[in-house]
Amino acid sequence: MGHYIPATETAKDIRKVLKTNFPGVKFSVRCSSGSAINIHWVDGPTSKQVDALVGHMKAGDFNGMIDLYEYTPGNDLLNKYVFTNRHYTPDFLQQAAEKFNVDNGYHYLPEINVSDYDGHAWLTESREYIEGAQSRDYYYSFSQQTMRIAQEMAQ
Repeated sequence: MGHYIPATETAKDIRKVLKTNFPGVKFSVRCSSGSAINIHWVDGPTSKQVDALVGHMKAGDFNGMIDLYEYTPGNDLLNKYVFTNRHYTPDFLQQAAEKFNVDNGYHYLPEINVSDYDGHAWLTESREYIEGAQSRDYYYSFSQQTMRIAQEMAQ
């Protein structure tokens, strides 16, 4: 029987990789339930950039077609999942909204809400934007496209 690597050891390795590749960005790397590792950070690199570095640090993948977790042969990791969760500051979302407006010729800015609990921000549409929207598709595209831009922007 092989030597299995517990999730806590994998989390330590993830911290090292992230600190090396993104100095100055504070990451929270936590194990939960013994089989998942959750990574949280604010602004900084994109989720794709983080996933590219640590997404493979898991025991296998869940196959929804057969409702079964499939372990990768020869993999000694015990954690099943690595979840990445990027959060945003109000200033970062403001920059994304301004970029969307410039790219598309709009002049609306969303209302940026801030959580009293953890200080993270999210978007809601301003009254001016809602009143100026011509159709439901147009209305939804602003917030969705602004969040897409925010997800693709690295700081």
